[in-house]
Amino acid sequence: MTNRMINLVNLYFDVLIIDTTHKTNRFNLPLLDIIAVNNLGKSVTIFIALLENQKKESFVWALDSFASQLTNKPINLY
Repeated sequence: MTNRMINLVNLYFDVLIIDTTHKTNRFNLPLLDIIAVNNLGKSVTIFIALLENQKKESFVWALDSFASQLTNKPINLY
């Protein structure tokens, strides 16, 4: 996460949209994308990760990495 992404997620953590695409990039890896909706109703990218596969362990790794950057942590992320 860039500093800009960290600042955005700490401001706009009320609505997070998590999406994955599968094998649509040149690496044929799943891409996890988390976006937030800001106070103007615009979506902003706050986290991206290339996953090794679509197993639970990969998602846990990505979500733990994401959660480690948050100052306002959710009670349970998954």
